[in-house]
Amino acid sequence: MRAAFRPANVTSVEHACYKCQAAVEEGVPFCPHCSAPQIRVIPPEAEQQEIPQAAVEAPSYPSIPSTSPWGPPRHISFTHTPIDWKQAWPGALLTGVGAALLSSLPVLVFGCFMWLFIAGAWTVSLYQRRVPTSPVRPGMGMRIGALAGVFAFIVSAIMSTALFSTEGEQLRKIMEDQIRDRMAAAPDPRNQEVLQQLMAKLNTPAGLATVFLWGLVLIGVIFVMFSALGGAMGASYSARRRRVP
Repeated sequence: MRAAFRPANVTSVEHACYKCQAAVEEGVPFCPHCSAPQIRVIPPEAEQQEIPQAAVEAPSYPSIPSTSPWGPPRHISFTHTPIDWKQAWPGALLTGVGAALLSSLPVLVFGCFMWLFIAGAWTVSLYQRRVPTSPVRPGMGMRIGALAGVFAFIVSAIMSTALFSTEGEQLRKIMEDQIRDRMAAAPDPRNQEVLQQLMAKLNTPAGLATVFLWGLVLIGVIFVMFSALGGAMGASYSARRRRVP
């Protein structure tokens, strides 16, 4: 609530006193007949209504064209572009088979992790060439590279199964010799007991097949992990190249 005195206008304006109803000129603070104060009380609602709407609205300014030498700002989209797997799997198949074949050679088998890493990065590069308008993020590169590791594992598993079916007995003897060497190098009774149990399983066809399957699972995890890592690195490198003018 706010009290306000209205200044007198140029022409004399009278109003009736609220107490004695006598005529009082506008701007006189007290009634000359009954001395009642002539104060007008303006409620907040009326005060807000007196404010013109034009003063409340913010002024609109004309748009100024951008004078930046890089041109107008680009529209930034935060939506994730899905992977076009129809364009991704041919390159993953090519690089995965190549990594599996290189890892199976006698001399190049020691660089199998490197071949898988290169296969993942190369798969991302091939995908980027097929889909140049879709930038590959590191998360997308991991999945695309992992697909190359899956194909490499399938080829490697087929070759290992064929080798196991023909030379399983020789592989069993090689593993037994390695276990005996470990037992001689590990005098701990607990390690000796575990190695003896593994030796007993290798002497049975079911135990030998179980050890072989677990070995394939371990190889599959390693293949997918290293190829996915290579895909992530390849996506990061591709993103840096796209930012370079």
